Amino acid sequence: MSAVRRPWRGFTLIETVICAAIIAGLGVALLASMGHATRAAQVARERDTTNAIAAMVLADIFSTPHVDPAGNPLAVDNITNLGATIFGPIRPVPPRKDVMRVSDYQGRIESPPQDRDGNALADLAGWVYRVDIQHVDPVTLAADVTHTGLVRVTVNVAYGSQLMDTRVIYRATAWDDFVPTAEAMP
Repeated sequence: MSAVRRPWRGFTLIETVICAAIIAGLGVALLASMGHATRAAQVARERDTTNAIAAMVLADIFSTPHVDPAGNPLAVDNITNLGATIFGPIRPVPPRKDVMRVSDYQGRIESPPQDRDGNALADLAGWVYRVDIQHVDPVTLAADVTHTGLVRVTVNVAYGSQLMDTRVIYRATAWDDFVPTAEAMP
């Protein structure tokens, strides 16, 4: 006796439910990975913006003359071969119009950050930076009330109320002897 084969009628209900569950699971995993990728891209954009703001502020500070302990601006027109050898070709940035010396940055807060002419930079609403300058002892790097010619410059960059980055540099009056002014460059 041969078995009678019945014609194929389609998938059973259980097979259809299992297939739907597998497709739903893959969809959830895809949406989760897209969410993580979107957040990673946002974090990368915020990191790039933070770096750009900090670099802009530090470039402004490095291009601004320091003041010696007696309060006299240091001459920045002398470029020595030693400075060119150590630092390579230095292209100064034009100084900000409202800043005459490094100490003028003390307590400076800008939100949104501005260009050297005082115009708010586009697409930086919600960003803020703050600069703190403190005189330090050149041996211990501890805070010092006397003007030793060395300052600690702290730049904090925040987006909204979240601190994104803090950069700390040291600026000495001797740096001015190596940095050419914009007028001295060809």
